Amino acid sequence: MCALRTIEVKDEQPLTTTRRLLQSVWEAAPLNALLIPIWSEEDQLPIPTLIRNPNLLSQADPFAPVMPGNAARLAADALNSHTGGTLGLCLRPCEMRSLRNIVEAEGLGREDVLLISSDCLGALPPEDYRRHLTLMADHSQMTRETLHFAAQGGILPSRYQQSCQLCDAPYPEQVDLHLQLFGYETQKQISLDWHETKFANPLEDRLILSDVPPGIEARRARVLANLARWRSRSLEDRQDVLDPDHATPAALLEHLMHCSHCWDVLEAHCPTFGLPDQQLEDEQDLLLWLNTCGGCGMCDSVCPTGYPLFEVILTLRQAGMFTNPAPASQL
Repeated sequence: MCALRTIEVKDEQPLTTTRRLLQSVWEAAPLNALLIPIWSEEDQLPIPTLIRNPNLLSQADPFAPVMPGNAARLAADALNSHTGGTLGLCLRPCEMRSLRNIVEAEGLGREDVLLISSDCLGALPPEDYRRHLTLMADHSQMTRETLHFAAQGGILPSRYQQSCQLCDAPYPEQVDLHLQLFGYETQKQISLDWHETKFANPLEDRLILSDVPPGIEARRARVLANLARWRSRSLEDRQDVLDPDHATPAALLEHLMHCSHCWDVLEAHCPTFGLPDQQLEDEQDLLLWLNTCGGCGMCDSVCPTGYPLFEVILTLRQAGMFTNPAPASQL
């Protein structure tokens, strides 16, 4: 069973309210550790970090419009090494999809894991994010401005990195706690959609929750439908200029066998590249790997040969060769 309620945002500060919510989640679970983006002054980015002290949630920012990398591999490593207590994993929807495929491939299923995710409003390229920071009072202001436009589907999509412009699923599925943003005036409220797990009752006891305001669910459905249409048209535009000879499994495999740049990009940034039983020796191996793609777009890089690596991978991913993700119970 699932519960859908809203939490009031205090003083028009959705990020501060979410940090307090996460503090309540920590206590209700209770959590032993939580993987979540934590603001780093050194990097000027929110870096996925495994924290064991809930006081560090004051620097957490799961909504920041930037994605330094796909944290699914880090989450899988935390899952593999974690002992004692409940482990929380706060990931973007694309990271959650990648994690499920790693879990399935490596047999990392556990019961003492709490999956947390939110609607993804998109991510700017890191260099653009840092540039925009120079115009802000602090990094929290950037996040607040991004959240401000959640009711209408986010900021102008063309500002985002390419993978976000084309993402066909900017919301999580089968997680324990889903923070709904699309369609909501986030300076007033955020919706909580949670599965009736063991932490649900203790969490509700710690929060003041309300029913979803009338009309919100219909507005959210319209926003998601509009996003889907816009991104579908964007993908079709990209595919119209894509060389058909490039967009085949055979062409992609041939390219990877001869382009060290693209191979290195995938090894460094794709969390599911090189999973067990994926030797990438033939097209069947390639399809096995493509089947684990979470759609994060971390492979989007300028190839010296001009080969459109990300567009090809996305096109093949959209071609219907992919299985459904592993159910949350396997985590």
